Amino acid sequence: MIPNTLQNLIDLQPRVKKRTNEELAIEQLKIVGIDTESEFAIFYRQYMPGSLDSKACADTLCDIAEPTNEILEGTEFIHEMWELPGIYVCFSSLQSEGGFLLNTENGMIWDFDLGQHAAFMAGEIKPRWNGFFEFLEWYLS
Repeated sequence: MIPNTLQNLIDLQPRVKKRTNEELAIEQLKIVGIDTESEFAIFYRQYMPGSLDSKACADTLCDIAEPTNEILEGTEFIHEMWELPGIYVCFSSLQSEGGFLLNTENGMIWDFDLGQHAAFMAGEIKPRWNGFFEFLEWYLS
């Protein structure tokens, strides 16, 4: 369940779109290795994140299923090209040589910068948010 404070921020979004095919989203969440009951999945099963307007940053959040599975494409890119571990899923555009990463093992979120690749791989870069709902509150505030 989405916390009330976050749901209020979502409800204030002028262009927010509800997901039309939850089963497709669940299928795609499983493909990228995301627990379908996690905070990330709870949101993605209900909403299409590309319709959100952020006051905190210019990065666009990618979708898991509709109109395309941008998250799978971005995640494959960070694994193949940037050689990031398989536990990370990228859920934002990669236009600025970085992006938001979800750790599928613990649900924490990183604001990854390719310029800090070596430090990230050495475990020197800590997550910025403890969970996806915390990230979304920042993103929408």
